[in-house]
Amino acid sequence: MIDREHRIPTLMPRSGGHSLTVAVRAHPDLAVLAKWDAMVAATPQSDVTQLSAWARLRSTVGYAPLYVLVSRGIDLVAGASRRPSAGRRTGIRLPSK
Repeated sequence: MIDREHRIPTLMPRSGGHSLTVAVRAHPDLAVLAKWDAMVAATPQSDVTQLSAWARLRSTVGYAPLYVLVSRGIDLVAGASRRPSAGRRTGIRLPSK
């Protein structure tokens, strides 16, 4: 079941721990972005293009990131950042050259 904040709880909590929650956010708050940046910095083979500052820079040319956040309790444990698809289904129009 998806709640009002578009979070999807998983059904299998770790023994003695919290279950995982998946949330999709176009505009996470600053506290979540700080956790995101810390997770990116601690992840081997990650790079600067995954940082929230890079997404802000790219927003000046129309980029709008979509964050998929996986949390256990209050801890961000995994995630992905992607650009929403462009085209008819999303209603996003790309500039013509």
